[in-house]
Amino acid sequence: MANCFGEVVDNCKLDQMVRYVGKPKTQEDRAREAWNLMNEDKKNEKAYRYVHGVQAWYDEAELSTLCVVYNATGDTLYYVTDHDWCGNLGRTPYPTEIGNGQWAAFHHMHPSSLRAGSQAAAVYRAKNRDGIDLDCVLAWSTPYLWPRNKIDTSDMEENAHWPPFWGPSPYFYH
Repeated sequence: MANCFGEVVDNCKLDQMVRYVGKPKTQEDRAREAWNLMNEDKKNEKAYRYVHGVQAWYDEAELSTLCVVYNATGDTLYYVTDHDWCGNLGRTPYPTEIGNGQWAAFHHMHPSSLRAGSQAAAVYRAKNRDGIDLDCVLAWSTPYLWPRNKIDTSDMEENAHWPPFWGPSPYFYH
């Protein structure tokens, strides 16, 4: 995917490291190595350059949130759903998959003429170390009136709170 950056840290990547040759590999091993390789080949800088470039496509007067996420879970994150309270994703999609050891970057925006802000959430599914599917929520609020940006992450059991009911923004009035 165009908005994911870096080589996936999987068992094949671990096989290239002397300490893992001929040994069984676990999700924890993959997560640890992804964490250690967070800035490998400047993939973090590439993600930030990308999202700033996307922001430049739009008028500077528009309020937006530049989202950059790193996956060091030891497994792939799979897109499940998203919800917009204010604004929309614009030209770049949420990545459908974020490999272990990859940065993902996307831009959520709201036209300034509406003076509302950027508030949304994206849900990704991953497995915990016991192999149980969990939904990981990434939520943000970049309000227009209150200069207090917020971000929240949480994991919940699969399909815990997603459509058909998202409810009012939990971030707007706090």
